[in-house]
Amino acid sequence: MAAKATEHEKMIRVHDVFEKLVNCWPTADIVQYAAQKWGVQRRQTDNYIAEAREKLNTYLETQQSEWVAQKMTTLERMA
Repeated sequence: MAAKATEHEKMIRVHDVFEKLVNCWPTADIVQYAAQKWGVQRRQTDNYIAEAREKLNTYLETQQSEWVAQKMTTLERMA
């Protein structure tokens, strides 16, 4: 059984999973990776994946807002 991760370790793991999601890793591969790298069970990996997905959604919403703002600026310049 793996020792409980510190808050810092958890943040690093969630970021690692975030990167895997960005690179389109399947959930099964992330679960296997987490088990091998950190010795965690599926349930804990699911928690990391959930947090990473929230982070990804926030990131995408921010990127979308910035993209829309850039396009609006371009349209205003053209007008």
